[in-house]
Amino acid sequence: MITIVPHDAEIICALTDRYLAGESLWSLTRWSDDNEMDKTWRTSTVRTMLCNPRMAGLRTHNGVVVAQAVWEPILPIE
Repeated sequence: MITIVPHDAEIICALTDRYLAGESLWSLTRWSDDNEMDKTWRTSTVRTMLCNPRMAGLRTHNGVVVAQAVWEPILPIE
């Protein structure tokens, strides 16, 4: 079972909104460090997280989306 941590989900949504608005990955990484995420983030980690189909409730196999997941998405597919 996948459990969404509400505080972390809010941060992920905020990171996504800021990224789509044009903010740099470096800036987002610094911002997430300042907003009490569970660990220190690296730019590559933020990029991977924002591009991960699992955040939109999608399942992948070998990098290809194969199905809608059984867990609730944090981000909309759009």
